[in-house]
Amino acid sequence: MPLSAIAAFGPPCSSTFGFLGASGLWDSAILHFEEAVGKSRYRWLPKLGNKRIGSGRGGIQIADLSGVDELLQIVLDAATDNRRVIFFCACERPGSCHRAVVASLLVKAARRKGVPLNVVEWPGGEPETIDIDIPDKVVKDVLRGGNRVPLAASHPKQIRKFAALPWCSRVGLHSSSGVVAIICGPAQLAADWYLPVIGPDVSKPGDTIKSLRKEAERLRKSLGFRPVA
Repeated sequence: MPLSAIAAFGPPCSSTFGFLGASGLWDSAILHFEEAVGKSRYRWLPKLGNKRIGSGRGGIQIADLSGVDELLQIVLDAATDNRRVIFFCACERPGSCHRAVVASLLVKAARRKGVPLNVVEWPGGEPETIDIDIPDKVVKDVLRGGNRVPLAASHPKQIRKFAALPWCSRVGLHSSSGVVAIICGPAQLAADWYLPVIGPDVSKPGDTIKSLRKEAERLRKSLGFRPVA
């Protein structure tokens, strides 16, 4: 989604799913997030947590399905103010996360009410193709299996663009020794900003933006990054 499209909406509302006590770090993160955005823009929805977390049982079981209707009402209320709702949990990717189950249930609940609704993984939008210039060392690291493309030398305007890059975008890495393409997600912050490399499994010097198209489509489906509608 272009930054201009994101800016067209008011400040988003945020909701988290989970159970206090499942993780001390997660408990702390919830409390700090509420302090950061304010209580009026944040809702914790334990009904939509995965009941099996910490139980020793695998799989996903939504704690209380009535929470789906509560979340839908939050979405509808936000829409009247031209705002969107971001809902999330501690899992990095949606493929095996219960938020993917919640997304499907939410869309079905909206459909029953005759409300058109799409749920997309942040930052949304269709995968893009871009090219960036990087040092030779970064290309060598990627070819050796490195899963990060450092962006420390990038201008802040570029960082904002990279942070809005949709998941499974294809990026051509240009260095003085040649070009290699990767599949990545939006820029993330650790000690410095970087692009997370999510494909291919093994990078080769001959990888191009064109040659990685099918692999990017496969990853988008298998990792759960396609919109739910």
